[in-house]
Amino acid sequence: MGREREDFLKKIEEDKGNGYHFRNLLTGSGLLELEVPRTRNGNFRPSLLLEKYKRFSDGFDGFLFSLISAGYSPDQISRALKRLN
Repeated sequence: MGREREDFLKKIEEDKGNGYHFRNLLTGSGLLELEVPRTRNGNFRPSLLLEKYKRFSDGFDGFLFSLISAGYSPDQISRALKRLN
């Protein structure tokens, strides 16, 4: 993501890097804790991130659907999700 921001800043010369912010992304493989580079104007968005405000991957939707269709109870689903963290 850092390299991607560098490329972005080469194209938008009036913008500057402005540190990082932290994001959690829940995937079917577990929780990812990310350090996401940012810019002063806030227009940079790494391609790795999902659409704005979305915090879980599409694969995660499929994972939940498979648990529900397999007949897991809400408590069983909750325990399965806790194991991902």
